[in-house]
Amino acid sequence: MIESERHEIFVRAHTVVARKGNRQRPLPAKWPNRVLVFDTETTTDAAQKLTFGCYRLCQLGPAGYRCADEGLLYSDDLNTQHRKIIDRYIHDSRNIPVVEVKMFPPRMQLNLLSRSAFVERVFWKEIRKGTMVVGFNLPFDISRLAVKACEADKGGWSLVLSLRKSRKTGEMEPNPERPRVVINSQNSKIAFIGLSSIRHREEWPNEGRFLDLRTLGWALRDKAFNLERRANNSVSQEK
Repeated sequence: MIESERHEIFVRAHTVVARKGNRQRPLPAKWPNRVLVFDTETTTDAAQKLTFGCYRLCQLGPAGYRCADEGLLYSDDLNTQHRKIIDRYIHDSRNIPVVEVKMFPPRMQLNLLSRSAFVERVFWKEIRKGTMVVGFNLPFDISRLAVKACEADKGGWSLVLSLRKSRKTGEMEPNPERPRVVINSQNSKIAFIGLSSIRHREEWPNEGRFLDLRTLGWALRDKAFNLERRANNSVSQEK
């Protein structure tokens, strides 16, 4: 009987060094604490430029989502005649906001913001808080808020929503302190929406959360709906 010889065994292993940028963030809550719902209206020509829009900010409570604030927005270059129409609307006592979250003093008039003011004071502010942005055909509505668009590095469109005055030239330029919104459409019904070009990650601790109700309706019903049909379908199901 031959005695077994002992040999040392060497194993080559490849290790992956974790990078700071690859740290996985915790999954967001299924039901976000806040929801920003908005819609835009445009010109009827081929350009479909923004004219005005409306928004509602909702807060999650024990009984579901309740309106915390709402208002109107309008194009930065909206003509005087159309601006006067919007002014008359918000000053009409019949059009007071339906705010369900208690505040003092109570709001008796709809907010009225220009496009640029809405983007800075509402849109970016809520995204920083982790608020979910909701709309029907959301890629289109976000694109109406954009002031510039170009192709994204990994496909799709990169939208600039904020401008600032250049310190060198004095001309308006994309604001590098604000992210860009990237929209990558897979087909006519599905699109992925996210943020890119974030300069100071610590200032944007939450990933952008976007929900397109048109895509959601397609996923749930396997049918394409416009907003009116989708709303009527939901009402009939509740009955």
